[in-house]
Amino acid sequence: MRFIVALLAILMFTQSAHAVEDTPENRDAQIQRYLKVVPVAQLVRDFAIDTSKKVAAEYRGEFIALVTKHADIEALTLIVKGAMAATFTAEEVKAQADLFESPEFRANYMKAMGDFHRSSIGISVIKKRDAYLATLRPALDDELMKTYLKAKGQSSPSEK
Repeated sequence: MRFIVALLAILMFTQSAHAVEDTPENRDAQIQRYLKVVPVAQLVRDFAIDTSKKVAAEYRGEFIALVTKHADIEALTLIVKGAMAATFTAEEVKAQADLFESPEFRANYMKAMGDFHRSSIGISVIKKRDAYLATLRPALDDELMKTYLKAKGQSSPSEK
C-alpha cells in the first residue's frame, strides 16, 4: 500500500513539475515556441491552398502563388497569436509544440497524432479546435484576400 501511495505522489509531483502555469506570459512563450515549430509561412501556404477553393478554378494557381509571395507575415502572425491565445491554455499550446517537434511525429505522423488525440491534453485541444478555427479563419481569409488583391493592384472591398 505504501508503494502505491509513494508512486502516486511521485506521479503527481512529476506531472505538476512539467505543467505550464496558464499566464499570458507563458501562453505567449509557448505560442512563440509553437510558431518556431510550425512557421506562419507554412500556415499561410496551407490556408492559401484551402482559401483558393473560393476563387475561380482558372485563377487558383495564381492566387496561391501571389498570396504566398506577398503575404504580410507580421500581420498574419499577429492573427495566429491572437487566436491561439484566445483559445488555448499555455499547457495546450506547449503540448501541440511538443507534438510537432517530436521525432515520433516526424517518423510516424499517424501514430503520433493518434496518441495525441487519445491523451487528456490532446482531447482538450481537439475540443477547442473548432473555436480556434472559427476565430482564426475569417481573419486569415480576409488578410489573404487583401494580399491577393494588393498583389493584383486592386483594393479590397474592406478598404473602400
